Amino acid sequence: MKEVMVPVLSALYALVSIVTIVGYIPTIKDLWHYKKPSANLSSYGVWTITNAITFTYSMLVLPDMLFRIVSGVAFASCLTILSLCIWLKRRKFISLPEILTHKAEQKPLFTLLKRKKRNEQITLDLFFN
Repeated sequence: MKEVMVPVLSALYALVSIVTIVGYIPTIKDLWHYKKPSANLSSYGVWTITNAITFTYSMLVLPDMLFRIVSGVAFASCLTILSLCIWLKRRKFISLPEILTHKAEQKPLFTLLKRKKRNEQITLDLFFN
């Protein structure tokens, strides 16, 4: 029974990479082609970090080439979406003339915490340089 199940499971697991790429294509298309920020920056940040850890673990600990490929594809996909999302957010905040003339003021990429206290507003902003 094991002789039959291992090749079948290996083939199915190899399909995970293909499904991963196909699943991320609509988001990549929205970000790259339509310049529509449809990805949640916080979610893709967490997923990129967890996939980076998984991929690093596969490279340093496990001698399984199939797992390395699958985890590498997942990491590359999340990193692509995260990078495109950050790029779009930066484009939204800083125009090309500001970048070229170095007159761009540092603006937050997104606000992590925002609350109002009487007449003063307290924010915790995240900057990428």
